[in-house]
Amino acid sequence: GAMRRKVAGLAVLCAIALCCFSFGTTSAREFRTPHRFLPNSLDRGLIEVSNPIDGRTWAVWSYRNGAEYDIALSYATESGSWSEPVFLGRDDGLDQIEPALVADAGGTLYMAYAEFETNRVMLSFLPANGQRWAQPVILAASAVGRTPALRLVGDRVIVAYRAPEGIRIVDFPTLTTGTNHSIFDGPDPAATGTA
Repeated sequence: GAMRRKVAGLAVLCAIALCCFSFGTTSAREFRTPHRFLPNSLDRGLIEVSNPIDGRTWAVWSYRNGAEYDIALSYATESGSWSEPVFLGRDDGLDQIEPALVADAGGTLYMAYAEFETNRVMLSFLPANGQRWAQPVILAASAVGRTPALRLVGDRVIVAYRAPEGIRIVDFPTLTTGTNHSIFDGPDPAATGTA
């Protein structure tokens, strides 16, 4: 009698725990995987960054769109729901690949990526509390580059990328430093170099 009730109660608790674990795992997976990102497909390189101001987690990846790759950007709120992705380079006949993403302390997001066919490194940003990503610009007009990486050092955004002559490093002030400069002014000539 009593032993059977304990075993039956334990079995019910185990079944409840298993169901909760299964649903919990699904929720966590959905939170970590944006809409349209298919990890077992041709999509590449999911990068996630948290915005320190609004708490949103941003994701960027190379999205396989038919015969080309486009940059896909999406964000998740603290509740875990993902926005529908925004695409850069959609249906332009070029492959946008190798994205990098970083957020500064003021909440501005910076994103760099490479264009396969042109061998250019492109850069875009989303101002703090902004609604639209800036039109991408060529990071270094005369340089051939691939595999960009972004880092913040103090109030500077550092971009490093592979070039035929080695690694090139470009830096510029963040948009939230209070200076009158922006990424459209181009890199600081005194700080541009080859390493």
